[in-house]
Amino acid sequence: MFKNKRNEIITNDEKLPSWSCDSDMTQARGIGLTVDGDGSGAVLVIQPNSRGRRDYIVPLDFKGERNIIIPCGEAAWADARWGWRMDTKGSQYGGLKKVSLAIGKVPPKTSVDIKVSNLRVLPEIPTAVINPIINVNSGSMHITGKVASESFLWFQGGDTVGVYDLNWHKIADLPVKKQNFIAPKGTVKLSLACQDANPTPWLEWQFFVKDTPLFLGAKK
Repeated sequence: MFKNKRNEIITNDEKLPSWSCDSDMTQARGIGLTVDGDGSGAVLVIQPNSRGRRDYIVPLDFKGERNIIIPCGEAAWADARWGWRMDTKGSQYGGLKKVSLAIGKVPPKTSVDIKVSNLRVLPEIPTAVINPIINVNSGSMHITGKVASESFLWFQGGDTVGVYDLNWHKIADLPVKKQNFIAPKGTVKLSLACQDANPTPWLEWQFFVKDTPLFLGAKK
């Protein structure tokens, strides 16, 4: 248990308690763990030391046991509750000899009491998304074909969707069938369905929103 009796947030991101281990994250950028949360709003931080330190975080905004998968160390950079730190600059995935774990951020006047178990690195195993269906509100787009690991889909309108490698070289065009596939202004509900895959793939989504350009003037 950790108690923050202060009237300000406590942040702890360096010199965390650690232990030695012998693993490799070269092809295992993700980690999995089980957390029994307390809903305190604190942030649990895990720091694998693998050719530099990376931050994996779990915001404790839930109560009860939850199985958590974090696909890569870059995920924490995009979360406003933690973000990018200079200490993680230049870190790479490689041999893993040490792991640190602690409560990295605690709100004012807050006690934290959680349990962490089954912490592990997750090997990356090639898989594929087969005949995916992308749903936007009540509309959908059916794609016929297979999208292998380390590939991107980029739909720019029309009756096909492009498949690209990690360097954005086109691999193929797959046929699509659309039904009211339009993203209206405002909040939309997005989901993806596909045939069962073994192992289950992790997906990264990216959306480009078109609107009137916003011009920012020079600060005077």
